[in-house]
Amino acid sequence: MEKKSNYRNIPKFIFIADNLRVGGIQRLLLDESYWLIEKDMSITIATLSKSIEFDDIIEIDKNFPLTRELDIRFAGESKFEQIRFVARLVKSYAGPVTIVSHSTSGAFIGRLGSLLSLRNVKVSLYIHQVLTLSDREQRIKRLAQSLFAHNVYVSSMQFKLSWDEHVAKSKIWSLIFRKKINFDRMGVYLPRLMWSGWEKISPCATSVPHLIFMSRVTAWKGMTEFLRICENNISNGLHAIVVTTRNAGEAMLGSGNFVNQNHHLVSESGATTFNWPKGSVHIYPTNYGAETKYPQSIGINVLEFLALGIPSMISKEGFESWPELSESLLVCVCDWKSNTDINNHIEKLELITTEQVEEELQRILPFISIEAHGQNLLSLLSES
Repeated sequence: MEKKSNYRNIPKFIFIADNLRVGGIQRLLLDESYWLIEKDMSITIATLSKSIEFDDIIEIDKNFPLTRELDIRFAGESKFEQIRFVARLVKSYAGPVTIVSHSTSGAFIGRLGSLLSLRNVKVSLYIHQVLTLSDREQRIKRLAQSLFAHNVYVSSMQFKLSWDEHVAKSKIWSLIFRKKINFDRMGVYLPRLMWSGWEKISPCATSVPHLIFMSRVTAWKGMTEFLRICENNISNGLHAIVVTTRNAGEAMLGSGNFVNQNHHLVSESGATTFNWPKGSVHIYPTNYGAETKYPQSIGINVLEFLALGIPSMISKEGFESWPELSESLLVCVCDWKSNTDINNHIEKLELITTEQVEEELQRILPFISIEAHGQNLLSLLSES
């Protein structure tokens, strides 16, 4: 009984997420949870959707020791069930509690759940998208839901610039949306990436360098561009690998137009799954569209590969969130227009020496670590 009482007084974080599918938001959520568990915090992740077979990020991390300490619960089918779930969870805890939502609908659910619990629990919302990727109805919905949060943060400066500009252009939203959007950039939990217990495999039977695509298969993430790049580079002795969810990967690539002895399709895997052959390059040809004034090309997948010493070739961006990486020899910006330029960039990244990689990692690892973000999360407890 005493142990339970002590546990109930440990500071608690309640995270709300739409789902735990394989993606950058979910990767960040798990990494910040690992960081907080390491600091002896109590964590509960409330998901608003049930897990989907072959599209569950927990499968990728299942062998990592801290995964077993995650408390993951499905909040319910309806909004009423989800609000009541949060209220019960808050009331069941005696110590300091804070709610962190990685979903705008979660901010609404968390705020009403907090009120229903009769406790003064602060709700912090983290926004992870530019508004221009949403249609008009979605933009209105997301803006309205974000009003329920006590604090609003963005994981990218580009997202802040996008939201601030959209609000400023609208007379109605300028009056309604008076919240300050704070920038708290993302990071990766380095102990997960560096964990010696990963049973790494080779992408294939050869030691040939690979062009890597590791993301969801969606148009704006550049799968079509990646396939075109692969066609032009296989003749140069390179292999290609797509690491994505089984459902999406098989639907787009499993018909035989990609998978062969030089092209590999892998699911339920991540950056830590493989012993990447020397000279491998991560390709991330995002295309946010002409309406997006502030594209963000450095995602969690880029940070993961950088931490492992794998260079990334990305679309143009202003490095508003990551100025420390603007001159990094492990990051190459490309406009994807000229095959000659693409090939030259790839060859340049292939030739980076092990000594150069190690020297650059010493410089950038402190920046891409989730440490600063974790400390910001701890500061939310003082507001509860």
